[in-house]
Amino acid sequence: MSDGGRHWTEQELDDALDRLNADVRVSDERLGEAKDRMLAEIDGGGRRRPRVVGVAASMLVVVGLVVALLVAQTENPLGPASAEAVATLELAAIEAEDTPVGPGRFRYVATHAWHLREIGRTAYLAETVTEVWAPAEYEREWEMRRSETGRRVWVLGSEAEALAAGLTVNPPGPAGLPVKARCGDFAAVLTGQPPCTTPGQWQAPTREFIAGLPREPGPLLDRLRADAPDHGRGDSQLLIYAADALRGGLLPADVRTPLFRALAMLQGLQITDNAANLDGRRGTAVGIDDGRVRQEIIIDPVTGVFVGERQVLTTESESGVPAGTVTGFTAVEIAVVDETGVRPN
Repeated sequence: MSDGGRHWTEQELDDALDRLNADVRVSDERLGEAKDRMLAEIDGGGRRRPRVVGVAASMLVVVGLVVALLVAQTENPLGPASAEAVATLELAAIEAEDTPVGPGRFRYVATHAWHLREIGRTAYLAETVTEVWAPAEYEREWEMRRSETGRRVWVLGSEAEALAAGLTVNPPGPAGLPVKARCGDFAAVLTGQPPCTTPGQWQAPTREFIAGLPREPGPLLDRLRADAPDHGRGDSQLLIYAADALRGGLLPADVRTPLFRALAMLQGLQITDNAANLDGRRGTAVGIDDGRVRQEIIIDPVTGVFVGERQVLTTESESGVPAGTVTGFTAVEIAVVDETGVRPN
């Protein structure tokens, strides 16, 4: 049986892992562990392993699923994830672990988000910083602060051109006042609802939402597909939903591990940057190009840490923003601190 696409021998899989390790320092033990997981089920309980392994099989074995090798013969023209992308996600899955937050302490999560703003024939990225202090005791009071920093990166034209054309460049807003809410239910504060009652979702996972997520890659991918809307963007929409949940910094390792392995099954997933830099934080970018935008998540396979996400235009926008332009990214910082309002050193 053939998967209708390129085939990889075991040596080629070794080479793919070696290419990954050329840019990411990973121990031989961890690389061997990733490779063994990719090939384990092909052994079939003592049966001889085939000499040639299809790309689709390599991609699916990494998440522990036994399925037909015809995955590449789907209607999706992108094909299965690349071996390098699968290896990166598997290494991250192996390394994912939880940093304990002791009693009375707080998990600090800061997101530095840069979003595209277009004014006339000019465009720039503007930064918003959101900080959350989540207590070890979930039902205690959380704190959130959000502010626009005034930092800008012009991607089309310049501020001088915008002002010369009579356009208004939005000034940075005032620093946001602290918002406090039990269970991190900031939506309830804004709507006047009782605390700890807003249903969780991928964009704002609650304790109950996280508890209800499957802990196996296959069922978790099914859940992701069921929840994500179909906007004609293929599997890149699933990558967006996964990034939404990872960005909050609250998913435990027993969810992050199967989630990384589930993402390894997404169609068209590729390594897009072996040294992605988000606000000084580095990692490996894996992404999917939907024909207009490449959606990426950036992870550190050495530590299993989610670094952030990025969107890159792959075709020129209607307003003239050129292909290859980064139109948005979010860098995430996670630490443990002693009290709200305190930032890590």
